[in-house]
Amino acid sequence: MQTLNALEKKLDSTKDLQSVVKTMKAIAAVSIRQYNLAVESLKFYNRTIDMSFSVLLRHSPEFYEQPQSEKNAPSGFVILGSDQGMCGQFNEDLATFIKNTTGELNLDSDNCTALVLGQKIVPYINDLDIKIEEQLWLPGALNGISNSTIEVLFKISEWHKDENIQNIYLFYNLSKSGASYEPHYFKLLPLDKQKIENLKHFEWRSTSIPIFKVGRQTLLANLLRQYFFVSVYRAFAESLASENLSRLASMQAAEKNIDERLQDLENNYNRQRQSSITSELLDLVSGYEVLSQ
Repeated sequence: MQTLNALEKKLDSTKDLQSVVKTMKAIAAVSIRQYNLAVESLKFYNRTIDMSFSVLLRHSPEFYEQPQSEKNAPSGFVILGSDQGMCGQFNEDLATFIKNTTGELNLDSDNCTALVLGQKIVPYINDLDIKIEEQLWLPGALNGISNSTIEVLFKISEWHKDENIQNIYLFYNLSKSGASYEPHYFKLLPLDKQKIENLKHFEWRSTSIPIFKVGRQTLLANLLRQYFFVSVYRAFAESLASENLSRLASMQAAEKNIDERLQDLENNYNRQRQSSITSELLDLVSGYEVLSQ
């Protein structure tokens, strides 16, 4: 049977752990709000880019020629995992999704190169036999996403120029309504054919159609640069929001277990203390009876 001192130490350590879990829950909840607001703001940014594309394609419908992807062409994967633990099946679910998606798209894993952000997902990617060319740290806060986005875009540019990698996929967890997320992929390059067709027939809400005075090649280059930036930035924000959603769910489950453990310890401590008091009273009564005789 444990002593009262041992039970008191366990109670104190459990309460400390409970405090840590509550703090982590609060931090995760605040982070989710920040990243979700960033994603919402990107919708307006992305719409502006789409409208600009539409102006270019409206004046020159055949100007942008969609490159043809060669069969068994090399592919580049940008994978957003996590650097921190305590986020449940976040990394494992994404790795399983990458494996299934690679099969559905008929991509040869030996012909795929990965840029991985987040150390925790690396062992799962190694199990998929996908070559990891480089690993980067994830941004720790919202204001660090821009720099990480630029790093990723530089790497994609190197792939495109030096290794002739034409197909670029972003793999990340996408936050959903409520407190859930799901693995998701987005093909960054080549641009989606259906998207190009939709932009050609973009419906303006006014009768005044904008025009442009810069060169078409210059305008296209700038629009593509903005499109790539906002796409990668959004992937970062979605992934980090999903990671905190997963961590929040894990902390809620941990808090429930800690509460139950704390209740058991307190009940055990109270029983032990009551037993100790009863034993002391019995000793006093026995001693009194002996002295009385």
